[in-house]
Amino acid sequence: MEIEVKISPALQEEYGNISRTATEMVTVIKLNKTVKNEFFRLTPEGKAIYRKGEYDRARKGYYCENFETGSERFVKSTKTVYIGFIY
Repeated sequence: MEIEVKISPALQEEYGNISRTATEMVTVIKLNKTVKNEFFRLTPEGKAIYRKGEYDRARKGYYCENFETGSERFVKSTKTVYIGFIY
């Protein structure tokens, strides 16, 4: 199910004349700026979807779980990730 949400006038002013809906906008952010258990992709059109897990202070990164397979991988906290996509 896909819900279309129109972009607010304030965002249109900030980002120019945007004719797309909010569901089509992917946000680029550092992993350490996201909240725990948030879903993200490592590339904008990536097929694998990960969920942010626990922080490891020794390795300075997060353990992230692949949402579909359940496999775990380590991702540095400064890695650029993509959120705000439709799954």
